[in-house]
Amino acid sequence: MYHIYFFIAICYNLLAFPPKEVKILKRLLFFIVVLVLITILQYIIVLIWQHTITSLLARFL
Repeated sequence: MYHIYFFIAICYNLLAFPPKEVKILKRLLFFIVVLVLITILQYIIVLIWQHTITSLLARFL
């Protein structure tokens, strides 16, 4: 959920201090790629975390 606020803040900062349009597009593209990578990493971490918890529970039960 906080990714949306992060993205809005980035867009607001880009609008508040407008450099050249190409720079804005490059920055937006960069931040979009970063956000996508962060979400993918979060999903991977959650999957690994769930797998370790289930394997630990399976061992003890």
